[in-house]
Amino acid sequence: MADNFAERAAQWDQNPERLAASRAFLEAMTPLAGQRLGGRVLDFGAGTGLIGLPLAATASHVDLLDSSPGMMEVLRSKIAAEGLSNVQALLGELDALDLQQGAYDVIVTNNALHHVEHIPPLLERLAALLAPGGALLVGDVAAEDGSFHAPNVVPHNGFRPEDVASMLESAGLRVAATLAHHVIRKPCHDGVVRDFPQFLICAEKASSMGETS
Repeated sequence: MADNFAERAAQWDQNPERLAASRAFLEAMTPLAGQRLGGRVLDFGAGTGLIGLPLAATASHVDLLDSSPGMMEVLRSKIAAEGLSNVQALLGELDALDLQQGAYDVIVTNNALHHVEHIPPLLERLAALLAPGGALLVGDVAAEDGSFHAPNVVPHNGFRPEDVASMLESAGLRVAATLAHHVIRKPCHDGVVRDFPQFLICAEKASSMGETS
């Protein structure tokens, strides 16, 4: 599979708006995840670790998963430079990795879902990886006209939050919160500066006997 992020990986962390969007996601999701952030965490579509690496400060362990070798090279360099012993970088597709069901207290993914062709099977897989009482925090761009990535084409031009919430419920999770937490302002391929709202959904897995945390 071609690495669509190879050429951008080295400069990925130099984009101020990307850094701001990552900070906004972290600030919004931290109170929703709560004490679960002290357990095991998975960052799906981790990129260079802008979300997952800060979570290592409180988590017992963080797995950072991405399918881009270019991103993974940058990520592993950062892990080594920071001397993080509780962080593991995982290169590959989710289904190809031998991850234990129920292993994670928190799973986070930010602006990665719109790069995935088939969303429901992915959410079902992530739900299975959650421990009882665990939380899945999903952040992405709200539905737009394709300008966010144009002239490149991605599987989804953002999402309606209610559609993602419905898919999470179908995956067996309970949606605990949905909020708009940030707006990315960026110049698009046609020279027009546009605003792209970001949403965040917290979905929880039943702790026992149909209860949620």
